[in-house]
Amino acid sequence: MKIIQLCAIDQTLKIFLKPLIQCLGARGHEVICVCSEGPYTEELKSEGMDIVNLSIERKIKFSSNIKSAYKLYKLFRNIKPDVVHVHTPVASIIGRAAARLAGVAVVIYTAHGFYFHDNMSPIEYRFFLNIEKYFGRLTDFIFTQSDEDRTTAINNNFIDESKIVCIGNGIDVFGRFNPQNINHEEIKGLYEEFHLDEENIIITFIGRLVSEKGIVELL
Repeated sequence: MKIIQLCAIDQTLKIFLKPLIQCLGARGHEVICVCSEGPYTEELKSEGMDIVNLSIERKIKFSSNIKSAYKLYKLFRNIKPDVVHVHTPVASIIGRAAARLAGVAVVIYTAHGFYFHDNMSPIEYRFFLNIEKYFGRLTDFIFTQSDEDRTTAINNNFIDESKIVCIGNGIDVFGRFNPQNINHEEIKGLYEEFHLDEENIIITFIGRLVSEKGIVELL
C-alpha cells in the first residue's frame, strides 16, 4: 500500500511521526512523507525516509494555502497514493481538500489537538470549529489524542462516531523514558550545575512558551 504522511514541518516527522513511519515501512508499505523543508530533512532522508519537500504554511494565509493545495493536488495525482494521512491544523485542511480533488481513496486525519480552544472569542471559536466540521466531510477516519477532542468531534458531528477513535499520546516507556535507563551521574551533574540539593522542589515545563500550552496556569 502507498501511504502519504503529510504535515507542515519536518520537526513533526522527527518528533511525532517517525515511529509510525518506521512501523508502516517494516510492514511492507511504501511511505512517502510530505512537508516543508527544514533543519531535520537531510537527517531524516539519511535514515531512509522518502521525503518530498513542499512549502506549507503553519498559519492561515489564503494565497499561500491555495498554492500549497494546488501543488499537493498535482503531487497526489502523480503519486496516486492509496491513503493520505494528514497532521497539524493547516496541513490537514489543505491536504484533505487536495486529496479529495485528486481522487484519493482513503483520507485519515490525526488531530494533534484542534485549532480552536476555550480561550478564543465565541465567534473565533465557532469559525474554526465549523472549518473542522466542514473538512470532516472529506475525511474517512479521525484519530484524536484525547477523549475530550473525540467527544468534541462526536458532539459536533464531524463524521460518524464509529470513525472517530482516540489513540492517545504514545510514550516510549521501554526505551527513551524507561526509569531503568536513568543516568544518575548526569542527574547529579545537573544538581551541581544549578546549585540544587535533594530537598529542593523542582518543577519542569516542556513545550512552546505560548498560553495554549498551559504555561500561564503553571505559573
